[in-house]
Amino acid sequence: MAPSTGQIYQVTYQQTLAGQTIENVIHFRERTGSSTPAQIDTSVQAFMTAMSQTQTTDLVNTAIIVKQMTPVPFDERIVIPTTASGQQSSARFPSTIAVVLTKRTGVAGKTHRGRIYVAAVPTVFATSPDRLNTSGGTAFGTFASSVMNTYGELGSDTHLQIGVYSRVLGGSSPFTVAGWQALTSLDTQLIFGNQRRRRIGVGI
Repeated sequence: MAPSTGQIYQVTYQQTLAGQTIENVIHFRERTGSSTPAQIDTSVQAFMTAMSQTQTTDLVNTAIIVKQMTPVPFDERIVIPTTASGQQSSARFPSTIAVVLTKRTGVAGKTHRGRIYVAAVPTVFATSPDRLNTSGGTAFGTFASSVMNTYGELGSDTHLQIGVYSRVLGGSSPFTVAGWQALTSLDTQLIFGNQRRRRIGVGI
């Protein structure tokens, strides 16, 4: 496929676990400029479905919030997840523990990458309290591959491409396409991380 040329979307995936709200913010760019809102909403579902395959059943998928960033910021809309919860029937690690996946664009520097924190990690995915075992590495590798095979430059989704948005490069008032960078890989970190806590309203 040719590089994406459409508008940039900020998609917030909301989940709840043990009374806590978990959010992952993912940036996508529409591939051609011709996709409808309904097509965008359908496309964003596959990411949550794939991530849920790595999470325990006590995690609940609550909402997908879609916000168009360019050419001008549009009001957000809420999409109800088609996958209601995590899919792994297993005990889990404490709610602050997460598997970290690094978003890479092929360029060095923190303005060219990002992270995804996946909570509700099944205990069967670890042989020690701080790292994934072979089964866990395989499961998260499958998730990462699914994301890239769906939303990468040559991915099967015809509406959206995954990437990162840098406010340093593209600004925030307004957001511009100069801040868009397509993802080239999604790498699983074998050692667990702790989810970062942020006040409501902080972030783009």
